[in-house]
Amino acid sequence: SNSIVPNISKCSCCDKIDEFSSYLQPFQTGGNSSKNGKLAEIFSSELFQKRNSEIIYTDTSGIEKSGDCILTINNHLIQHIMVDWKNYDSCVPSDETTKLIRDLDAQNMKFGILFSYRSRICKRKYIDSEVIGDKLIVFISDTGMNIHMVEMAVQYIIKLYEANILQQSNIVSELVIKRVHSHITDVFNKIMNINRIHSQHINKIKENQEKNNKMYLDMISNGECIRHE
Repeated sequence: SNSIVPNISKCSCCDKIDEFSSYLQPFQTGGNSSKNGKLAEIFSSELFQKRNSEIIYTDTSGIEKSGDCILTINNHLIQHIMVDWKNYDSCVPSDETTKLIRDLDAQNMKFGILFSYRSRICKRKYIDSEVIGDKLIVFISDTGMNIHMVEMAVQYIIKLYEANILQQSNIVSELVIKRVHSHITDVFNKIMNINRIHSQHINKIKENQEKNNKMYLDMISNGECIRHE
């Protein structure tokens, strides 16, 4: 007899399951930390393309001294962020921070994010940041497979940058205000000095006028005396 082949159509739920499975697939790697790191980059690349249209993800894991990826931020002064992914079982050593800074120097970049999916980063809080030289580094650790933390880290470093620009703007404004205040004070002092000299001249004129008046009065008085004689 002819077998009946069921006609199975996929629904939207199946699409969601397939999509979710594609997100999990990079982490089904049998625990190899190096492979996990590379596949985590794929995971992030897929999500960033869908959820963050203004961010362009570039896999740089095969490029020397370039971190694991570089995020290009369109229409923002920050422009580029270098990201280093770690999937260690134990605490990520401070040497990894030093390595990230060297990679940033090599690529002439100033902004970096150090992620640790499974463990803490030594000497850092779970969410931390530091300005090291002219570099701004954000640290995110022990987050698991949480893409929201990745997005938060990107927004965190952007807001830190914007806050620094605002602070620099305020410092510049403060310097301008101090300069203007100094200039106004200098002008005021010059005006006061001119006024003081002018007052001295007026007082001198008054003194001379009084002397002249006295002299004229004496002359008139003497003339009257001579006439009466």
